[in-house]
Amino acid sequence: MELSQWRADMTRPEHTTHVARRWYMRPTEDNPFETIGHNIPQEPSLVESGTLWGSALTFEGIEIGWYWIVVCVSLKNLDYSKVFTMNFDVQRKSAGQDEWLMTDNSCETTLRTEELGAIYDYVRLRIHRQLYIDDIDDSCRLGINLANTDDNDNAGSIEVHYIELGASAFDSPSGVKDHVIYGDGVPDYFISVGADEPSRTKAVTISACEISDTKNHAATLHFTPGEGHINLWDLRTPDNYVAGNKKSRPITRPIGRVSFRVSPFLTAPEVLKEYMAMIAISSTGSQIVVGSERETAHGIPFQVFQMPPSKELLDKANIYPPATLTRVPSICPDLASYYGVGVFHRIDPTNTDEKDERFIIYNGITLEVYDTESWCRIYRLELGYQRGEEFTLCITQSLRGRYFCWNGFKGVISIWDIETGRIASNIYVEEDRAATYAVLSPDESKVAISVKGTVQVFDTVTGIKMGSYFEGLDRDNIFGIIFEQDHFLTTNRSLSNTNDVFMPNMRSVVRVRDMVVVEDYYVHEEFRGSVANFLSLGNILYPPSEEYSCGITNDCLMLDRPFDIFYVDSVRTFVNSEDIAFTAYSSQKYVAGEVTHTLQVGIGASYEEMTNTMTLILGKSLEHRIFWVRETSQLFVVNEGFLFTWSLSNVFTNVATLDRVVKFLDHDPDHAKHQCITDILNVKMCEHACQYTIEIKPTYWIVNNGFSTIRPPAGTPNNILTFPKSAADTFHTTQDYRNDMGILGLIQLYRFGDSDFKDEIIRFLKNRIRPSRENPLSCLVTLCRAWNADDRLALEQIVTELLPPKYITWIPDPHEDKSTEPLAILLEIAQTRPRVFGVAKAVMKYLVSHANRSKNLAFLSPLFGSMHEVMELYPEEALECMGRIAFIPVKNRAYIIDNHTLALPPRPRLRFWEPRTKPLIKTNEPIMQFNFTGEKADSSNDGFTRPVFMASFDALWYYKDQQQAELKKDGFEAASNTATTTWWKTLYHMFRLKCHIKLPAVVECYDFNLEFFDNPAIAALVAYKWNTIGYSYWLFRFLFQCVFYGLVVTAALMQVYYPHPSQLVGLFIVIIVVACIFLWLELLQAVHSWSRYSGSTYNGLDVVAFGLPLVASAIQLHSIFKGDTLISEGDIKGHTRFISASVLAVFMHMLFELRIHKQVCKYVMIIQQMVIEIRGFFIIFAGGLLAFTIATQHLLRACPVDDCKRDPTDFPEHFFYALSATYFFMGGRYDPVSPLFDKEDLGFHLMMIVYFFFTVIVMLNVLIALINVAFTKGDDGWRLAWIESRLRYIESAENMSHHIPGFRQTHDWFPKQIYFSATPQQVRDYQEKYHPGGENMSGGDGEDDGDEVDPIFDNVPRPKEEEEQQQSEEEQTEEQTGEDDAAEPAEGEGANGDSEQGETEAEEEGEGEANAEGEDEGQKDQEQTTATTTDETATKDSKDKAIEHNSSLDLRTQVSELQRQLTLQQEQSQKQFDELKELLLRATTTKSKK
Repeated sequence: MELSQWRADMTRPEHTTHVARRWYMRPTEDNPFETIGHNIPQEPSLVESGTLWGSALTFEGIEIGWYWIVVCVSLKNLDYSKVFTMNFDVQRKSAGQDEWLMTDNSCETTLRTEELGAIYDYVRLRIHRQLYIDDIDDSCRLGINLANTDDNDNAGSIEVHYIELGASAFDSPSGVKDHVIYGDGVPDYFISVGADEPSRTKAVTISACEISDTKNHAATLHFTPGEGHINLWDLRTPDNYVAGNKKSRPITRPIGRVSFRVSPFLTAPEVLKEYMAMIAISSTGSQIVVGSERETAHGIPFQVFQMPPSKELLDKANIYPPATLTRVPSICPDLASYYGVGVFHRIDPTNTDEKDERFIIYNGITLEVYDTESWCRIYRLELGYQRGEEFTLCITQSLRGRYFCWNGFKGVISIWDIETGRIASNIYVEEDRAATYAVLSPDESKVAISVKGTVQVFDTVTGIKMGSYFEGLDRDNIFGIIFEQDHFLTTNRSLSNTNDVFMPNMRSVVRVRDMVVVEDYYVHEEFRGSVANFLSLGNILYPPSEEYSCGITNDCLMLDRPFDIFYVDSVRTFVNSEDIAFTAYSSQKYVAGEVTHTLQVGIGASYEEMTNTMTLILGKSLEHRIFWVRETSQLFVVNEGFLFTWSLSNVFTNVATLDRVVKFLDHDPDHAKHQCITDILNVKMCEHACQYTIEIKPTYWIVNNGFSTIRPPAGTPNNILTFPKSAADTFHTTQDYRNDMGILGLIQLYRFGDSDFKDEIIRFLKNRIRPSRENPLSCLVTLCRAWNADDRLALEQIVTELLPPKYITWIPDPHEDKSTEPLAILLEIAQTRPRVFGVAKAVMKYLVSHANRSKNLAFLSPLFGSMHEVMELYPEEALECMGRIAFIPVKNRAYIIDNHTLALPPRPRLRFWEPRTKPLIKTNEPIMQFNFTGEKADSSNDGFTRPVFMASFDALWYYKDQQQAELKKDGFEAASNTATTTWWKTLYHMFRLKCHIKLPAVVECYDFNLEFFDNPAIAALVAYKWNTIGYSYWLFRFLFQCVFYGLVVTAALMQVYYPHPSQLVGLFIVIIVVACIFLWLELLQAVHSWSRYSGSTYNGLDVVAFGLPLVASAIQLHSIFKGDTLISEGDIKGHTRFISASVLAVFMHMLFELRIHKQVCKYVMIIQQMVIEIRGFFIIFAGGLLAFTIATQHLLRACPVDDCKRDPTDFPEHFFYALSATYFFMGGRYDPVSPLFDKEDLGFHLMMIVYFFFTVIVMLNVLIALINVAFTKGDDGWRLAWIESRLRYIESAENMSHHIPGFRQTHDWFPKQIYFSATPQQVRDYQEKYHPGGENMSGGDGEDDGDEVDPIFDNVPRPKEEEEQQQSEEEQTEEQTGEDDAAEPAEGEGANGDSEQGETEAEEEGEGEANAEGEDEGQKDQEQTTATTTDETATKDSKDKAIEHNSSLDLRTQVSELQRQLTLQQEQSQKQFDELKELLLRATTTKSKK
């Protein structure tokens, strides 16, 4: 081009803009590709492909600030098809420096040619990353590099006409816009502040920027001398929706703006650089709040601005000028002086009503909620006593819906409910020196926590760790996490240029299910200079599903795939896209007397060259259809209605990994034992193996060992199988059914596989043990539902492998329905088939083990949900499980000690109106309830050194139905709007509820026997409830009973001492009324549960104590109304004696009611035990008395003839009185027969000798011995009976609390779990008593928390010594499998006699399994065991080599091991020191008391 022509082109309107500086390129003498910028127009500089071109530019005379860099180029000589990337880099050099460097004020942009579109003429390329000039002596060098797609190709060249610095306006006077180049990390929303001002050369500096939660509007704040400027932006403008050019146009025109005066001191560059402004925008963009995050003398005061009501917030056509925002004149005075962070927030994101939106402010200490109409405070939450930016940042990142996270206590992330103002859940993590941050998922079901240089994901309700991720993370824990349900976005500093703040940061999209990075993504800074970047997270956090979409294009090309039919001894070789050859060889083997076909797969071009082989089990079918996908290196096997997808690779440990298995044929019971043949006609599959269509002939079956076939009728159409399932699919099975049945098919194959194959099956199932979007139901549920006697050994092995006691795999859902809860499913099967207990026991062992290891009671939710059935079917196992969870230590002891409320036992106090308080260290056996105080820790609690344990109320009772079970949620439930109540309202509702004949019970205690109450956890639970609601309920009932006792005693005394007993009519009527009330309460108990009511001796005494006075009072009323003249003296005595008996009855009843007190219960228990022990003695003794009475009567009065006369005697002739006289002979009262001792009556004397020997010598001594035995038993078990007696009142009070409106909202007495303490000696004593030789229950703070997630779900690598230890344990387990499996049939028949007997009875009655089901079961189990042992022996050599390979540890691992051992020794020493300290404290206390 001629220079004159080029200069004429420079005068065109599109090349005339307001700029700070324009440079034209002049080549240097030394290098033609190095130029120097001049202000005199020059010939365009040529940049050829494959060369490095650069131009040095000076900043002399340019004002300090942010600037755009614009490069005017011509692309007409560039071949787009041969250019891969175009790189622009800006390097800096200060005065005195010799080299160009990439500094903090540098930037680099690498763009691909498709970003330019189809531009072949002049174009102004505006680099998206602005440049900051802070020194006029600086200079920069702009370099351009064109990278070819092929080194041998010449892609042409570009012409650089000039370089500009400045030009805030994107439009030239002719209307031509600059083309913005982004490079990596293209934002979805790009705002350029000040671009609507054509005369502006220097870019403004954004001080704060915020986007609305609807992602429709944004607000920016920047300053000029003496003024602050707010701009409101509509992100829905048409520029973002230009077809084919969506992400290359900025938003340059705001829809609203306002300016306000600020202190000139604030806008000084050195002050403004450190100033932190706060800005917030409402969801609709109608209101904007500005303020200062820190309290400064010249900061912005808190101000609220709003859009004019008549202004349209969506101005797509840009026909309106920007509206002027108006200031809200009246706000809460506390807000006017507020400094901190604030945000508009919708507690219910689905609610679009702007009136329900709230404004939340928080400074790390408090959180306040304000109404956005009146701007008045609604309520305030006290969070802590320490102010810090790390606390504010945690709330900012985690605020979601009703909940937010707070990190104010080391090692704890507390999740708060904004509506209730309470902590909904606590997540315990490792303590870290750096601050810990948390982010909630959109549905608040998960929380991602950054701690110790890792991202750990937890379940918010249970607090169970789901997995960890660590790649590319630092120890500062500031990872910029963005959580979107199934994935989260985090920084990846290993791939980011940390030396360049303008270089887009590398972010990794991590899948929560297995902590695998599914995509790496570059993102720009949120705002820098005058540019604000916003990213639509849905575009990157929801990548196309690996299961159901190709991930490349929506319309992927379907290709025909050849397939092979494999018979025995068939060999095929497959080559993938990387030219790696794999060989498959088909064979058959005999296992347990059955023929199964296998496919041996290995690396190599032939069968002889195969290495790293793996044997795949195919099943019993004689032939199989196999097709290969070269692009994805996947092998598809069709067999007996199943479709298996195997990935072959030379990278993994096993050459083949199972990706998917489905069964597309529906279950046909008529052909369950026949071999199914599915002939394939055609296979079409995309190159990514994510979509396929298979045409299959009608299925037929082979019967009689291959001698005959059953074929469908002629003319049956072919079937079509598609994935994902579409309308063209002709099979009637659903996709979920296919997945579930495919998993069940693996059980059969597992029986015949070797150890490598079994490991692969377990790996495949572990990937599906947690529900996900692709697998809504855990595979554990599918396996439990499919239990049968034939596969029980294989299923037990699979479940045991899936649920290891050391690593977390399955995470139980505390709110799971019983129809999808594995343990509940197994126990339902156990009702008729008790042998399922082997699998159920494996599940229970996993739950109990991880509850202890991870110190998390959430693992026990399935066990507690089915504890009623476990106690009914397997009471011994229930007692064992309860014992194992008696001492579960808390995870963060200091957190509980610093935030608790003591449940003190009731004591009489003179100042009863004052709250009861007592220091923790002075409380004997303290029981604590978590209660966050937010205050500084009480230093007096430092002297309390006992371990702290926790217990759940789910261990005490169960909820009667699923609806009532929702009441037990501890957070994450709907907020209750029920008002609080008062004591007199409570009494009114209690009386009203007692009038219902059958009040529905919400909770019901388990059928505990006394041995369960020796469990310290259950004792602590009962004690807490008694101290809070149980005692009050009993006391109110007992006081009412005392009124009844007083009435009965008063009636008895007045009949003795009152001169006019006939005037006691009113008293007897009151006794009858009160007795009827108590009998009504007894009727309610009987109706509620007759079995429990009739089984208690106390209830019988209740009926007597209330019924006898009622009858006696009725008789007295009858006597009074009948008149004295008609009543004889004997009748009067007979009528009043019922009152006498009533006095004794109420006394005994009062004594038994007081059994809730320790001392009284001890004696009541002894008396009760005596009665129980001597029941048999009473029968024998009564028989002896009866015999002696009859014998004495006969001896003294019997006559052989009619007119016989016997000597007169004082011995009573009436039989009852004679029996009484005989009884009192034992007491020495022989008056009726005293004269006979002086007579020579040999028969009488012999009778008295025998009587004396029988009663006084024999029976009384036997009675004394029995009473001694009863005393011993009663003295040993009275404490358990005392706890049980309290539990009955607690159960009634707990049910009553659910029916009294507002009671549970008024009183904080209903936590989900409580905390108690015990000395280490008490823990050891309990363990030695019930679990000798078991695992340690002490659970000190220094012990392993056990939050180790299975490596398949974890990204954090394990130390080599752990892998070696685990591998050694697995080898030992495999060696013992043969012995254990061989003994299994005998154990099933003899180890659990009750279960076997129950199953036998069920079979005899026709309610269990068919008789033929178990005839050959023992033989099959033994054959399976033999086969398993053979396979494991065959692979033992390879495992030995693997162990030798991993046995050597590097130096770092050895150092880590030494550090771990040293830490354990220090913790053990600290524990011993704490015990010694406690002993010294006790000795000091005892000495001071003396």
